[in-house]
Amino acid sequence: MFGERRAVIAAGGATAGNQRAATLVLALGPVGDIVARMYQLESGMAGLRRLPGPLALCLGSLAVAQPAAAPGLNATTPVFSQLVMFTLPAEFRSAQPTYEKNSGSFYIREQVPEGETLGKWSRMLTLSGARGLAGNGNATPQAMLARMSADFQRNCPESFASAAPGAQKVDGYDAYEVIVSCGRVGSDKGAYGESAVMLTLKGTNDYYTLQWTERGRDSSGPPRIDVAYWNAQLARLSPIRLCPIVPGEAAPYHSCAARQDAAR
Repeated sequence: MFGERRAVIAAGGATAGNQRAATLVLALGPVGDIVARMYQLESGMAGLRRLPGPLALCLGSLAVAQPAAAPGLNATTPVFSQLVMFTLPAEFRSAQPTYEKNSGSFYIREQVPEGETLGKWSRMLTLSGARGLAGNGNATPQAMLARMSADFQRNCPESFASAAPGAQKVDGYDAYEVIVSCGRVGSDKGAYGESAVMLTLKGTNDYYTLQWTERGRDSSGPPRIDVAYWNAQLARLSPIRLCPIVPGEAAPYHSCAARQDAAR
């Protein structure tokens, strides 16, 4: 496990959208520290979720049948030592992020559907990256998501639920999946529910987390998590790939999109 990790959250909360400034401090045992420096997010984020990210809430039992998904767009971006590629579902429409920031040690990309804003959204996709973390022997995808889940839970200790589909291989890399849900965030008329599926991958040198978060109607108790629904949402981001950065190659990074899928 990680040893000691601390998340210092300013301006309240670890769920997406209720944090305007955050200082994320990671102390990863004797190997060293990774510090994600102060950054401003107009949309906010959920602690480590958006490691600080990547995402109409269907909070478990509120999940509804979805129509057949239209083809999406490939989103490919260099994040430290590798290209990260995933599919943007059709409702997001643009491959351009709504918000993007690279602090040098931490990367975050957030995107909401067309017509929504970082201040008011129903769904959000978040990609985050932690530079150099793969070289830390104490770090694992499971440990990363355990900490992120705990940060999420702090916002709704009485209505929190989680499920862990668990370890898997994604594009040949070690990965881990967790689903978290807050039945109620906030109070009175401003209360809402928020759920997310999070997938962390251990890359060649860095760690990457993709997250699909949804908001919707609140509930007084822990929601029932519909694992099949959230796995289907995560599948809409496929193929998910980590590719080498080709010197001199510019967006849209055809080398990654054209590469044959690695054996899974």
